[in-house]
Amino acid sequence: MVTHFSERQKLTLEDIAELKALIWELHDGH
Repeated sequence: MVTHFSERQKLTLEDIAELKALIWELHDGH
């Protein structure tokens, strides 16, 4: 369970990074 949670957190962090990049791109485009 702990391992799964850790993996999930890692995925979430990666997702957040991607979302951040997308948001930055959108802001730049604006």
